[in-house]
Amino acid sequence: FSILEARKGMLKELENIVGVASKATDRLRESLELANEFEKKMKEAKKDELKEAQDKTKVIKDSINALFDALLGKKDERQGILFGYTTPVSRVNEAQQYINSTRGPINETDLRVSKQAEEKVMGVVERVNKFYATQWAEYRTFMEKVSFPVFKDYEPLKKQ
Repeated sequence: FSILEARKGMLKELENIVGVASKATDRLRESLELANEFEKKMKEAKKDELKEAQDKTKVIKDSINALFDALLGKKDERQGILFGYTTPVSRVNEAQQYINSTRGPINETDLRVSKQAEEKVMGVVERVNKFYATQWAEYRTFMEKVSFPVFKDYEPLKKQ
């Protein structure tokens, strides 16, 4: 087992972690788009009985955005030179840089940063999975019962 093969194995493992994080963000993005669609339809309907659905949609969107922030970092609106904070995804990049930067055998630092990256990403992925198993499942069940009007009411046409 050569040094190069060991490094390739660690990098492959980090790629797998990035793949899981990517799937999580894709699911969150799809869910946010669906919630936005529901929100738009409810605004167009302007019905009072949709108030609860609107409230639940706002809560679900807030939860999705919080998960995005946990995985990718919250967007900083301040101006000037800012130092970004460490996100789970940036930890993976950091681990990949450590592994690629040294020529010798895998060392403790390589192992430590790789393990930390995996723990951080998988911790957020676990939160995403829990969100879909609980909060999203409840939202979905509720929203499947909500009916959006597809027909408009038309006033009779009159000559003016």
